[in-house]
Amino acid sequence: MDHKITDLVISIGTNPLPAYITGKYFKDQSPMLKRIWFVYTEQTKKYANNLKSQFIEDGIEVNQAQLTNESSSVTIKREFQKQVIEKLPKDSEVHFNYTGGTKTMSVQMVQSLKEFRKDQPETLTFSYLNARDFKIYIDGEEKPISGDLRKKIKPTIDEILKLHGYTNVAEKDEYKNSFRDLILKIEESLQERLNFLDGFYGLLDCLKRNSHYKSEFIKEGGELRKCNLGEKEINVLNLLPSDFQPFQKNGEPNQNIDNKKLIYTIEFLKGKWLELYVEHIILKYLTLKKDFVSVNYEIRDPEWSKSKNDQGKFKLQFELDVIVLIGYQIYAISCTTSHERPICKSKGFEILKRSKQIGGEEARSILITGISDHKDLSSRDLQDELENDSGNKGDILVLGKSDWNQENLKKKLKEYIGREFFQ
Repeated sequence: MDHKITDLVISIGTNPLPAYITGKYFKDQSPMLKRIWFVYTEQTKKYANNLKSQFIEDGIEVNQAQLTNESSSVTIKREFQKQVIEKLPKDSEVHFNYTGGTKTMSVQMVQSLKEFRKDQPETLTFSYLNARDFKIYIDGEEKPISGDLRKKIKPTIDEILKLHGYTNVAEKDEYKNSFRDLILKIEESLQERLNFLDGFYGLLDCLKRNSHYKSEFIKEGGELRKCNLGEKEINVLNLLPSDFQPFQKNGEPNQNIDNKKLIYTIEFLKGKWLELYVEHIILKYLTLKKDFVSVNYEIRDPEWSKSKNDQGKFKLQFELDVIVLIGYQIYAISCTTSHERPICKSKGFEILKRSKQIGGEEARSILITGISDHKDLSSRDLQDELENDSGNKGDILVLGKSDWNQENLKKKLKEYIGREFFQ
């Protein structure tokens, strides 16, 4: 395709990412591009405004056209004619990418443009972004005009969230690096099939039985009780950073432990260790820069209710444990040490919904659970169930406890995300 485009028309759907990718591609490939026209509905107005801000920063003139009824062919044609076609310069070379928006929008806008340029059909082209191979296809041409756009367009996760109007409200994890040695010990333990993690659960039980902690493990102020620690619990205790240890080796409580650090230790033992361990394995073997791997995202729209729960978190927000970006494609990872089917299934549906909400059709999900495959429910059983119930075949990978060791985890992630992205 000869990129002499002066005017790029893009229809916006319920996910702004395809419009962003398309706009970026044609901006880079079309030196004569002067204007972008975003066509949207009331439902997608916010995305159009966010996209406009992004491309204005790139020095491109951005025009907007709002359709009042995306289902009415008559209304679409009339409003598109008035807001876009009548304003296009006579000497313009027009390209319309119809990846986003409704089918009715696409059909009516294509017809209107063809009528407008019936005497100059060579000045008009159409395309769509394929969600399966990440390439742009021109109508009437068999082969794509682009390569894999994940290798060319690489927004950060924060830039993608900004397109949606979302922000990350999670506090920076200031303690993560303090637990690096323990993560390495977990890696070694899982590789050697040791029962090292049993000490985590024993230590948690000690804290749960302590009457001076609330159910959220927040210190109330009284003195801690002594705890009878076994060998496994002491082994874990010794590996915890000294100022994060809730007990001494003899079981006597550490009355000087900072409450914030105590809460972090509890969250780590309850399952945060799995998030940090998965991040560690991905960073160890992924060939991409570490900037494209993120942990602990708490995402919300500033327009949502600002009411908070007892732990000080917004009631309306959603969390992503680990995010891997392959170009602009999102792999959202949810981690749970639970083996219980209802909990695992609920987390599976949640991660499927949220990954698509942010990353669109291209997004993929990974659920890492504590399911033991030799029992009634296997990780594969749950994966099949999630795929069948959601209709998203191939869009989620479910792993169980046997996949925790680094060799199995690396192998499964490599097969699912892509061999070319792993060592």
